[in-house]
Amino acid sequence: MAIAPGIFRQYDIRGVVGDDLTVEAARALGGAYAALLREREVTGEVAVGRDNRPSGEALRDALVQGLTEAGANVVDIGVVPTPLLYWSLHHLGVAGGIQITGSHNPPEYNGFKLCLGTESLHGHDIQHLLALIRSNAAPKGKGEVRHEQVIDGYVADVARRIGRISRQRLTNRLNVAIEIVARNDRTSISSTRKVFPSGKAIVG
Repeated sequence: MAIAPGIFRQYDIRGVVGDDLTVEAARALGGAYAALLREREVTGEVAVGRDNRPSGEALRDALVQGLTEAGANVVDIGVVPTPLLYWSLHHLGVAGGIQITGSHNPPEYNGFKLCLGTESLHGHDIQHLLALIRSNAAPKGKGEVRHEQVIDGYVADVARRIGRISRQRLTNRLNVAIEIVARNDRTSISSTRKVFPSGKAIVG
């Protein structure tokens, strides 16, 4: 399989969708990531999230296919900003995670940010994934996919960490709007919750 080596950067994998970043590359990356887990004797599910770029869904499908064909189990956390993928690494009990995101790049770009445990892969580890693809190191297996909604849990965690806000004149209920926004050029994800003193959150 021809994979463009230039998309394997220092801190992520990134390229122009349909040009050097293809669904075939995403599927191969899933297999290579599963091979890396096996190589390092790491077991557990892999969290996968994506931003809302139009190309994200097809890349997610291909990535998950590559992961599950190599025996890895996936937790699909849906369309979320990258910080929620990082939050998931600490709260879902997963072995690692991959966020599909074009970050600050123009809309024709997309890419992958990868983590093993709670640490980001970079440098040599990114290049090693390319080597695993080239050596056809992906194991064979049949992984499963489950879906988990993490936004409410993230908001509740933020509210708990902030705690109650004391004022001299406290009204019967204090409305705190927490807005989760991820912007990447012309696209954005926005989710707002109203959090009350009890710690409960509702959609705003």
